[in-house]
Amino acid sequence: MRKASISVAMCSYNAAKYVREQLDSFLRQTRLPDELVVCDDASTDETREIIAAFARSAPFEVRLYSEPSNIGRIANFQKAISLSNKEIIFLSDADDVWNEQKIWRMSQALQSTPDGAGVFCDAEVVDASLKPLGYSVSEARRFTPELQAQLARRDAHAFLLRSRTVQGAALAFRASHRPLLLPLSPRWGHDSWIAVLLAAAGRLVFINEKLMSYRQHGQNLIGGTRVAHQKSWNAWTRRMREPKQHYKRALEVTSYLLQQLDDLEGRLAERVEPPLREKPLEAIAYRRLKLNRRKRAIELVLKLLNGLTLRGRPAPEGMRPRREIDTRY
Repeated sequence: MRKASISVAMCSYNAAKYVREQLDSFLRQTRLPDELVVCDDASTDETREIIAAFARSAPFEVRLYSEPSNIGRIANFQKAISLSNKEIIFLSDADDVWNEQKIWRMSQALQSTPDGAGVFCDAEVVDASLKPLGYSVSEARRFTPELQAQLARRDAHAFLLRSRTVQGAALAFRASHRPLLLPLSPRWGHDSWIAVLLAAAGRLVFINEKLMSYRQHGQNLIGGTRVAHQKSWNAWTRRMREPKQHYKRALEVTSYLLQQLDDLEGRLAERVEPPLREKPLEAIAYRRLKLNRRKRAIELVLKLLNGLTLRGRPAPEGMRPRREIDTRY
């Protein structure tokens, strides 16, 4: 089997403390990339200088692009993907470390799958010093064997719509699908957007191996730590303490999720052939139905809360009854 050419599209922002370890992990790959495209989002530390020094001695082409001002994660990844020239594009963060087999295992899996559109792997979650925290990304995101089986059957659209199953830094895809993916939707995380569209266009392959270390250092834009129970408790206490604010926020989130579906439905209708888009569009319709039900329920609760607020509003100062002062104590 002919080896496909490989691009690594990496985005960086103030990653001077960690980026050299990631760059060195590219050098240790059993299958080296053919090019590394780095888009730096206006770093204010030494990130760009470290990457430029690496480029001078790297055994593959390195191209560094620097933004004069911050454009954000999604726009930065969009630029990196658009500038990648090879047949398979690997996405990369600047603060992780790749297993030496990552490029070889993932490119082989993708090339050996005739209808493969993309591939992603599991990752070991580690702390800032690369010490394992005892679980993987798939465990943290509850990507169970049952869901993995659904993905293998190409029946994963429903759960891909409602979860962040696919980690962007663990993802690679055929560059031929770039016209489908770009421009990225500003309302989706780039990884979820890409994963849903790749699963519609072809097979999204999962390699159940920890082929990278996913570093947690307190400044991650999207973390991998197990905080679901704490978030659930915080949401419950906030709901009890400030119910109106809680439901207003819930209404905003639900409306935003409906807008996400609009973006995705438009892209599928525009760029995916009818036989391939039927199942994802059915999943979108079902998801939209549930979100609209949730929205109506939230609006009803807010209406009731507003009514309680009006009835419970205190009387003006001059109309309040005088309180007798108890002098027994």
